[in-house]
Amino acid sequence: MEVIEHRAEVKTCPCSEVSEAGFPAEVTQPVQYGPQSKVQMVYFNQYHHIPVDRTDEMLRDLYGQTVGDGMIIEAMTVAPVDGQVKEAQVQTDEPVHVDKTEHG
Repeated sequence: MEVIEHRAEVKTCPCSEVSEAGFPAEVTQPVQYGPQSKVQMVYFNQYHHIPVDRTDEMLRDLYGQTVGDGMIIEAMTVAPVDGQVKEAQVQTDEPVHVDKTEHG
């Protein structure tokens, strides 16, 4: 695994106003795994049906890094899709058919 450290400078100008640099948009937490790591977690767990604890064990064996059950479960969340489904339900009175039912 590759570690990338992001630093943001904080500067105070002579007028006492504080300016703080931003982070890249994809950096949302102090410590996080990148998209490729998350994809591999989901691939092992969902596609190959490997239990969460064994997925963590495999990542530790492969990369010398344990990620923990919570991280693997979080990687499987589909929050953007959930938001789109909820928005579609709010915008229409018609059935949305997100559960693979037949369209009437």
